[in-house]
Amino acid sequence: MFGSRSSGMNHMRVILEVAARSFKDPYPPPRRRRTVGLARSLGVASARVESRENVMPKVWGLSKSAANYRPATEPELRCAECKFMFPRLAIGGCRYVRGVIHAGDFCNEFAPRRGALPPPSS
Repeated sequence: MFGSRSSGMNHMRVILEVAARSFKDPYPPPRRRRTVGLARSLGVASARVESRENVMPKVWGLSKSAANYRPATEPELRCAECKFMFPRLAIGGCRYVRGVIHAGDFCNEFAPRRGALPPPSS
C-alpha cells in the first residue's frame, strides 16, 4: 500500500544523515591552550618560561634544590616577607617552589611584598 518497507527505512536514514550533518552543537567543547607546544617551539626545556620583561618560573615549577631553598640569614629576607608565599603563617606554600614552605626560610626567587624594602645587593 505505501510501498516496500525497506524503501521507507532508506528514506528515513537519508533524512537522519542530512539532519546530522546540518546540526550545529550549541555547546562546542572549550578551546584548549597549547602552552606545552609553544614552550617546546620556543626551546624552553626547563621550569622557566620566557616573558616580555624577564625569565619567570612556572607555577610550582621549581624543586627546592633548583630554587636554592635554605634557612634565611637575614630576617627581612624570609619567605614570610616574600610576595609569593601563601598563607603568611609558620608553614605555607609558594607560587614557584613545590612542597611545604617554612616562613623562616629563603630561596633565590624571593621578591619582597609591596611596601617592603628591597633586598640588599650582594
